Amino acid sequence: MIIETNRLQLVPLTPRNINLWISDIKKLEEELNCKYMVEPLEGFFKEIVKGQAKITNEDPENYLWHSFWFLIRKSDRVVVGSLDFKDVPNSMGEVEIGYGLGKAFEKNGYMTEAVKAMCDWSFNNDNVKYIIAETDNEGYESQKILKRCGFKQEGFGKTSWWRLEEAFFMNINIRNIQPKDYRRLEEIAREAFWNLYFPGCEEHYVIHKMRKHKDYISDLSYLIELNNEIVGGIFYTNSKVKTEDKKEYNTVTFGPVFIDPKYHRKGLGKALITHSIDAARKAGYIAILTLGYPYQYEIYGFLGGKKYGICMEDGKFYKGLLVLPLYETALKGINGMAVFSDVYNVGKEEVALFDKTFIPKEKKVTESQMEFEIASTMLDD
Repeated sequence: MIIETNRLQLVPLTPRNINLWISDIKKLEEELNCKYMVEPLEGFFKEIVKGQAKITNEDPENYLWHSFWFLIRKSDRVVVGSLDFKDVPNSMGEVEIGYGLGKAFEKNGYMTEAVKAMCDWSFNNDNVKYIIAETDNEGYESQKILKRCGFKQEGFGKTSWWRLEEAFFMNINIRNIQPKDYRRLEEIAREAFWNLYFPGCEEHYVIHKMRKHKDYISDLSYLIELNNEIVGGIFYTNSKVKTEDKKEYNTVTFGPVFIDPKYHRKGLGKALITHSIDAARKAGYIAILTLGYPYQYEIYGFLGGKKYGICMEDGKFYKGLLVLPLYETALKGINGMAVFSDVYNVGKEEVALFDKTFIPKEKKVTESQMEFEIASTMLDD
């Protein structure tokens, strides 16, 4: 297992290799056909390597996540530095990266080149969603490397913590939807929702119908591209909160929002939703109303409508009615019922007719449909 960059080979140390690094560097040079010309392994760093060696020996199947990787310059087989992950991905999909470069090899861009390659390799693992790193608060050179690789600072205390999310590392582009995109988005929506909530789906027809509807908000509707390929979309419509005294307060609603199933669990949906929320806030809207599973949207700040005194048109508070005020006092003194666009009301016959313009797919009963049926009727007691 070797990762290649323009100038470097990233070579992981096997359990045997890491033990030789500690005890017999000459033997390690022979085995890897390299010249070790960075600072000697000693002091505090040597203790760190010993600790990782112990873990690597105890869990050899996962040595790529426990051991160190040598950065070997291709031109002369000189080791210019090393990097490592601290452990296997945790339950949140996080791995921590660490790195060090020999002083003689600084200011050449080697570490930026290596860290980018390691991030790319790790994100090809389904279990990795985020890469985190710790630096000294005054470790400006190390921080520059992380910034060049797309990391964002997220914590500051005795040390600084940095995070890279998969979607922001990938070559993605979010832009408004154009007529040339319509059919491809319909195809992706059909693929994403097929047999999810009921046998077949209707979302591809909803967005087909939506773009000609008076409630459609084209300025807030976006698609997301990965490597210049459309992989998902989010669509916005006008909605409102209607109070008991017949006053109406304009809000907006997103949905459907979808990502091609081939690219699920890569942070693309989060990037798309976050982008659209920021756009809605900048455009001056007061709140976003949507329907969905709470656990999917709470991370963006959505809470159940009951918290804000907003119910469905039948007067009941459902857990699936979710509300996000776009500034602190946006919904102060506003209580009432959510009113969504009638664009979402489509008939089975018109959906079936539209679906005939696509490649046939088999309709099935799935477990997710039963979960949806239960979730859609759950009251927020």
